[in-house]
Amino acid sequence: MQKNEIGRVKFYNHSKGFGFIEREVGCDIFIQLNSECGSKTVPLAEGQQVTFNLIGTTRNPQAENIMIIDLDISIT
Repeated sequence: MQKNEIGRVKFYNHSKGFGFIEREVGCDIFIQLNSECGSKTVPLAEGQQVTFNLIGTTRNPQAENIMIIDLDISIT
């Protein structure tokens, strides 16, 4: 079952295609390069606010359908 979540990009390694999203409550959520999709997909940067669907088990949650909702962070 998918659950919509909001969080901030904590870390993202562009060359390896993975990272983590930090939530206000709960554990950090794993991101994989192939999990990114949606109309606002751009390279992720630390601190960006995103929405995503939470999938997987409570032990191994992952993010999919990641969409950036805070485009004010400059990407370097």
